[in-house]
Amino acid sequence: MKLVMKKWICLLIVSLTAISCSRDVKTIKVTSDPLGVPIEVNGGYVGVTPCDIEVLVANGNNFARPTTITALPNEPGQYSQKKMFFGGFNSPVYNDAVPGRVFFQMALRTTPNPELDINLW
Repeated sequence: MKLVMKKWICLLIVSLTAISCSRDVKTIKVTSDPLGVPIEVNGGYVGVTPCDIEVLVANGNNFARPTTITALPNEPGQYSQKKMFFGGFNSPVYNDAVPGRVFFQMALRTTPNPELDINLW
């Protein structure tokens, strides 16, 4: 009896671990104007635009962890661009949906007035 119970407990633990570890991957197409700018995801270099990046998704189509995609300037007149996405919360309400495409306009720069906050969140 004890041996059967131990087997069921082990099976339950393995099943729960497999369920909690199963995550889907979604591809995001990253492009820019002009093309050819270096791209980083969470501080790690992934390539130059245009490129595809893969991110973990949870709850259908939401980011599984916080993700920052950064486009770095490689010519004069370009400015660093950053897209930040929330993820990793237990509720899909607080997680951002994974977009199919991310675009960076490298000629955009910060606002001249530091008191003006253009972030929407």
